[in-house]
Amino acid sequence: MHLPDGLIPLWQAAIYWILTMIILALYLYKLSKTEDKQKVLINTAILAAVTFAASSISIPSPFGVPIHLFIIPLVVILLGPLSGVAVAFLCFIAQFLFLGMGGITSLGANVVTMGIVMSFSTYYFYRFTAELDDRLSIFFRDLHGDNNGHYSPSCNTAYCGCSHP
Repeated sequence: MHLPDGLIPLWQAAIYWILTMIILALYLYKLSKTEDKQKVLINTAILAAVTFAASSISIPSPFGVPIHLFIIPLVVILLGPLSGVAVAFLCFIAQFLFLGMGGITSLGANVVTMGIVMSFSTYYFYRFTAELDDRLSIFFRDLHGDNNGHYSPSCNTAYCGCSHP
């Protein structure tokens, strides 16, 4: 669920943008300290393109809200949580520009809910359960990441007062 422009108050959108910029600055800082900058950037770009392509396929649901695939949990395990946030940011910009999903003022909120929350919760959930059983932890990692991608935007709309009965 992408939050459209005008749904959240502007002051709240600014807070989400600041959080997003802090995490992206941290990603760029860690990238500058990495020896394999080109490899990380190429992998991030490829996985961002795959994520954009997969998320642009809408699957109709009986509840009226189309479902689309999240590849960000896979990106998190392959490249790390900061790369997952970078991929989410790039995909949300592309989805806004080419598919009309989301918006510019709500981009920070979308990245916080479906990029930062999903990336870090998926990463630490996987790290915690990988010691128990690797195959089972991969399944539950994806399930946990996808659920966070649906629950955190709902919490966001509730917080900004948009989901009153």
